Amino acid sequence: MLTALADRIGHWPLPSNIPASESQKFRRAFDSVDLALRKTIQYLRLRAEGRGPIVEEEYKLSDLWSKACADTAPVDQQLSDLCFFKGLGWSDPKKWEDADARQLDISISNMERNLIYLSRRLGRAINEKKTPNWFHIAGFLFAFLTFVSLLYLMIGPSLDPNRGRIFDAWLAFCLAASFAFIGGTANATGHLPIPLLRDKPMQFSVGGGIAVFVITLLVLNVFS
Repeated sequence: MLTALADRIGHWPLPSNIPASESQKFRRAFDSVDLALRKTIQYLRLRAEGRGPIVEEEYKLSDLWSKACADTAPVDQQLSDLCFFKGLGWSDPKKWEDADARQLDISISNMERNLIYLSRRLGRAINEKKTPNWFHIAGFLFAFLTFVSLLYLMIGPSLDPNRGRIFDAWLAFCLAASFAFIGGTANATGHLPIPLLRDKPMQFSVGGGIAVFVITLLVLNVFS
């Protein structure tokens, strides 16, 4: 029942004003580097099979790496520099000596490693947009309220049974809310990887929050 409720609430639409510019920048950078790298590998394979240099194709590769340089600049300046010298070299191989002089590794294997790293950053940028921006603030607010409530429970005056039950419900709610907001964001960004719910941060938040609420109430009732 908890899973069904979490799944249902998790499909509620997120606020439409969440900016997507950051993930779009990473997507543009990834696509440009991926295309330039694949075309370069294809061309080098033709050369390895005995084909002679094709100047027109090398100029096209230079343009592709130049575009990759521009597209990666907003998200990864170091990778942008690598793409810049990679592109210059396809226009004039002597320019690759400049990269060596600057100790820049523009080999295919290193560009592949950079592309993999860029894809991971793209994934994080996309997942961060699956939770509203205010989740962070709400999470820490309820975490603070949980701390204050626990402090009151330890050093505050005793409560009569009726007020005690209300206080227990309040404490359970604060703890559940802080877990839901902070945990949902952490799971979406990969800091708290839950494979089955990695792409469903809202379901994780709701289901996890309900579970924490119920468990906390049970624990408080046992020790009260």
